[in-house]
Amino acid sequence: MQFFILSYIIYKISYKLFESKLILLVSLILQTTFLYLLNHSETFAHTFHHIYPLSKNTFILGWIFFFFLGGYIGANYEQTINFLHQFIFIVLFLAILAFAFFVIFTNHDYWNVTSFTYSLIFYHTFMFLLLLSICLHFKTLAYGSINLVSTFSFFIYLLHPLILDALYHYTSIFENATIIFIAISLLFIIGLCVGVGILLREFYIFRFLIGKQPYKLKIYLSD
Repeated sequence: MQFFILSYIIYKISYKLFESKLILLVSLILQTTFLYLLNHSETFAHTFHHIYPLSKNTFILGWIFFFFLGGYIGANYEQTINFLHQFIFIVLFLAILAFAFFVIFTNHDYWNVTSFTYSLIFYHTFMFLLLLSICLHFKTLAYGSINLVSTFSFFIYLLHPLILDALYHYTSIFENATIIFIAISLLFIIGLCVGVGILLREFYIFRFLIGKQPYKLKIYLSD
């Protein structure tokens, strides 16, 4: 919901805000500062949890940079694609460097690593660009399925925590076989989210929940 509201406000002001490198830099500073204080200052963390009633993962400053990064990539899509085509090895090197920084210079527990930390911001950024670059090189592979998942990506983002909690009761028997556990969990989570999304798509009122993109698909259950 915060994504939708923030996007609406920005487009009401000017969509060119997504093209601003200055805003992108400011959002990076805000997110890094917020997450650093939340993880390293007990006073700040206590005050924040006392004031903010919802889960900390939903607070806007914890993901504001990723929001504007996505907007910046969308506003400069062709330039971004050309860069990734030409310099994929630079992105790969930066992703490895960011991961090495996380492993060597930060305190962490491999069994309890959260994405809601300042030390993984650059790793997430470069890994996203790397995965995008890889997908561009293999864009014809399973195109229909990837396009379907992409179309329902907003709804998958909203619904997957609920399904994940319920599904874990059944998939936990595979937790000692990591690859099988991940594969089965991913298959059922995406399948259930997309399936429910296709059913809700029959009612236009659910556009606020699943987004507008699914209604552009040429899938008609009535046929």
